[in-house]
Order: sequence, then structure tokens, then C-alpha cells
Amino acid sequence: PAAPPAPLGSPQRPIVGSPSGGIWPHKRTMKVTVPAGAAPNKMLQATSPTGERVAFFPPAGAGGRDVYLPLDDATAGPAPPPVAAPAPEAPEAPAAPAPEAPEPAPEPAEAPTLRARIATHLDALLKEVDLDEMNMKSLRKKVASDLSIEIAGEDKDWFKEHVTKRVQERSAPDEEDEDPRHPFISEDMSAVVGVSRANHFRLVKLLWKYIKAHDLQNPANRNEILCDEKLKKVFKRDKVTGFGMSKLLGQHIFKDGEATKPKAPKKKKKQREPSDDEESDEQPKKKKKKAYPKPAAQYKGSAALAEFAGVETNNRFTLSKIFWAHIKANNLQSDPSNKRIIVCDDKLKALFGVERFEMFQLAKHIKKHFEGGEEE
Repeated sequence: PAAPPAPLGSPQRPIVGSPSGGIWPHKRTMKVTVPAGAAPNKMLQATSPTGERVAFFPPAGAGGRDVYLPLDDATAGPAPPPVAAPAPEAPEAPAAPAPEAPEPAPEPAEAPTLRARIATHLDALLKEVDLDEMNMKSLRKKVASDLSIEIAGEDKDWFKEHVTKRVQERSAPDEEDEDPRHPFISEDMSAVVGVSRANHFRLVKLLWKYIKAHDLQNPANRNEILCDEKLKKVFKRDKVTGFGMSKLLGQHIFKDGEATKPKAPKKKKKQREPSDDEESDEQPKKKKKKAYPKPAAQYKGSAALAEFAGVETNNRFTLSKIFWAHIKANNLQSDPSNKRIIVCDDKLKALFGVERFEMFQLAKHIKKHFEGGEEE
């Protein structure tokens, strides 16, 4: 009997499209995709569209790739079962309503940010404080003190902008009759704000209303006001800042018939020259002379030391200053490798008897010229 054929996929019968690249003279083949991860020693089966089955060993490394199988050894498969008529679908029972999901628990409220705390406290504070008596710096310090925080850097710039915005956003003054309790204002200011009486707070609001209506804020710096002809007549300048403007209002508000002008700087008093009738025994003041060391009542040093120092003094500190002045003036720290070494010139050689010495030995050399080493 003839030997059975080698298994499909073996080296004798390689599969077309496998890594071994075999080619058969078969006319009928079937394209099959090898499952990914298929083992080479595990037999697989493939069925053609006509119902023929082919058993084969997948080539190594062919997982997920297409191979071509010959249909010469294919066996006929069983007849497909008859297709039964589809049974009528039973009416679906109404689905029970799904239980309502419980409402999620509310998330805990986030703690307010630093700027939110400042804004809340500042809005309440601006209703109580008198802006006539409190400037930007003192207002910032009060808020920082009340909240036990520090307002600096970008928070400081934000604080200034926020206060300016809050002051500007205050409600416009009522178009009612003027309050008779308010002081009179100047005619130039009255021509700008349209009233003849106003206190400082109301005058600031009226001015900001005028500035907004005429678009006088500098686009590059909203805190800067570019004066028109009316404001130039009031402030005597081309531009002012928001807080600088507040300082200039005093001269336009008349309390008790007088303008609340800022105090002028004190002038220096001129000394009165004595008249011809007055006799003065005062001598003209002499210029102070440079203080020199006084000679000691009882000099205890050597004559050579007194001749070098130019004075008979027992004070070692004074003598050290004289010696160091001599060393610096004559550049006796001439050893570049060690500035602590003093190279003696002729005067110091005669006085100390050495060629050079360390700076810390100066007091020792001075002491040799005293009897007993006592200071005055």
C-alpha cells in the first residue's frame, strides 16, 4: 500500500504563504487567516465556502496572517441542517420601571480664596470708614490686620485696583435737592459737577461720574485721569491720579467760609541781623580745627618714639593710628604674597631694629619703647 501523505503544514508539505514559502501545483486552494497565538504543534481545521474541511498545522510565526490551503485532501462536510421558519416573537412584557438613583450628596463647599476674603471684608469696611481720613496704605494695613494676613506683591496691586473699582462703582448721587448741611464748593468745581454744595465723599462720586461720562481715563493706565479744559481749570495740571485727585479737593471745599487748603510747609527762620544800635560782644565763630593728640602730662616713652610720632603720648591706640598712617602712606605692605607683613623703611628699622614684622606684632614693638608698659 502507498504511504499516507505527509501532514499539511509539515516541511514536506509546506503551506503557501508560510515562512517556508512553499508553492504547490494545486489549482484549488483556500485562503485562511491563522488565529493569533496559534501553536505550531496544534492541528487546526478550516472549512471552505462549499463545506469542505481541511486539517492543517499552522506554520510557526503565522499567527494573525493569511495562508493558502490546498483542497485536494479536503473532506466533504455534513449537510447543513434545514433552516426552520422563524417562530413568531412573543410580545415583550412591559419592563418594570428602574428604581430612581439616589441624589448625589452635595459636595463640601470650598474654602474662600484669599482675595475673596479680602473683597468681602473690604466691601463691609468701605461702608463704615471715612475715606477722607484714610488713604490706600492705611486701608490696606487695616484689612491685613483684621484678617491676620499679609497683602503684598500681586495681591497688593489687585487690592489697589479693587478699592478703586469699588469707589467708582458706588451709587451715583441722587438728583435731589442739595443737602444744606454740606459745605459750599468753588465756582470752578461747581461748573464740573453741577452742584454748589457737596462734602468730600459726594464730590468724589460726582467727579468720577463726570470722568466716566467724558471718557477721561487713560487707556494705558485706568487710574490716571487726563484732564479736559474744565478739570485743568480746577486742578491746574494736565493729568491726575485717582487718589491724587482726592488730595486736591480740599482747596475747593469751603468749611466755615474758608477753603480747607493743605498746610504749607514751614519756612526756615532767618537769623536776625543785629542793628547798628545793638552792641554785640559775640566773637565770630571760628572753624573747628582738626583734633590732634594732646601731649601726656608725664611721658613714659622713649625720645625716638616721640620724635617719630611727633607728640609725647602714652596712648597706644593713638600711636597705632600714627604708625598705620605711616605704613599706608609709604606702601610698606609691599609683600604681594602676604599683606600681613610690614617691610620696614629706614625710620622703622631705626625704631624697631628689624627688617620686617607681622602686623599683629606692632603693639609689641611699641611696648618696647615704654617703661613698665603703662598707658595713660
